[in-house]
Amino acid sequence: MTNLERRMELQEQVLKHLAEHTDVYVQTMITAEEVAKALTVNFREVCGAMHALHQRGLIVFPFENSPSYHAHISAQGQDLVRHGPPPVAQNITNHFYQAVHAVQQGNEGTQTLHVNVQSDVARSIRKLRSVTSFRTSDLRVLISEQLMDLQDDIQEASPKASRIFSALTTLLALAGDDPGVVEEVSRLGQLLGVKFPHE
Repeated sequence: MTNLERRMELQEQVLKHLAEHTDVYVQTMITAEEVAKALTVNFREVCGAMHALHQRGLIVFPFENSPSYHAHISAQGQDLVRHGPPPVAQNITNHFYQAVHAVQQGNEGTQTLHVNVQSDVARSIRKLRSVTSFRTSDLRVLISEQLMDLQDDIQEASPKASRIFSALTTLLALAGDDPGVVEEVSRLGQLLGVKFPHE
């Protein structure tokens, strides 16, 4: 164990001792000598630990210049002993190189993932445009609009599966029984994690 680890462990022991034997009131204070005897630790080391805890706001010295280091726990120190350290916020960015089937968002313990449209999805949409290009101009416009809406839905921070499903089923309805379109829409659905009743 390093010197730093020993000092940190002693600070934790001193803080727990003060939490058990004092309160946030001056009347409950005890001395460093009492703590040293209770923990069977060197008096000077206890004074050093108490000074470090005071610097962090975890204990209070009512008499700053007292040679015996009278101290009691602070409210912040009590919170730390009761609940542990506060959670640390982390910002994590993930890069995906395969198709992503779900996006999770949330607070406290969940992760937010920002995912760009995958190249496979973009390729599938381009292929749908090409296989439907022979349709009548009115139908081609409707299909093109549906594909643009689908792309917009996919690119949202939290895409809604119901809207994606609706767009894909509309594309199937517009394309009729064209096997090339049915196959490509099914493939696109798989890439986006959407299953159709017939699958």
